[in-house]
Amino acid sequence: MRLAVSLIALSCIAQPQPDLMEQVRETSLKYVQQLPNFICSEVVHRYEDASLRPAGYRPLDTVTAQLTYFEGREEYTGIRINGDAVPGATLESLRGVMAEGEFGSLLKGIFESESRTTFEWKRRKKVGGRWMSVFQYDVKKENSRYRIFDGNNQYTPAFRGEIYVDEETNMVIS
Repeated sequence: MRLAVSLIALSCIAQPQPDLMEQVRETSLKYVQQLPNFICSEVVHRYEDASLRPAGYRPLDTVTAQLTYFEGREEYTGIRINGDAVPGATLESLRGVMAEGEFGSLLKGIFESESRTTFEWKRRKKVGGRWMSVFQYDVKKENSRYRIFDGNNQYTPAFRGEIYVDEETNMVIS
């Protein structure tokens, strides 16, 4: 009986505090607001799966672009496919599937109140000597601002994933 009581107490200690996600939301949105303007290169290796089997993926192409993050907005220019310039190309105009908003805007899209993201605590994990709380998040399609392009078609999908939250700083690290 004593062992069972100890395990229950340990389980309660491992669970995050109820207001943790509100603290993480505030920290994440403040981080996004403070991001400096910058320019970097983005490299996307695209694959296709004609067989619809996990082992069936084969390389399709490599898309590179100059990503400018300026005043909270992302812009992609200088698009190349397999090293060849594609004059006047935008992510929206490329054949095949591409996504937009993978940097600061994705973090913002998860934590803005309009996204109505649901979070579910999954586990604790030690990463680089620090304890992380791992959460699964879900954003419904009607609340999503994430965009995927396939040629002339644009989709706004629901999306989900996992985030790792540093338990000391409340910062999302992954």
